[in-house]
Amino acid sequence: VTVPAMLLGSVCLYATGLVWLHQALRTAWAGGGASTLHYGLWPFVLGDLAKIFAAAAIIDPAAPWGRWLHRRRS
Repeated sequence: VTVPAMLLGSVCLYATGLVWLHQALRTAWAGGGASTLHYGLWPFVLGDLAKIFAAAAIIDPAAPWGRWLHRRRS
């Protein structure tokens, strides 16, 4: 499992979740204030990216971020 595969999985989940949220809330997709992206995407993106790179570092220690993690553990 690589970072692009995990990113693709997250994009698929976000896409379906955002479509559902947009239909449920009946808000604009983007813009200032109450929007679908404001409620369903922006609060979660940084945390999900951090989790993807952390999982990739654990799975593949040969990756650049994996070497950094391995040096920290040693």
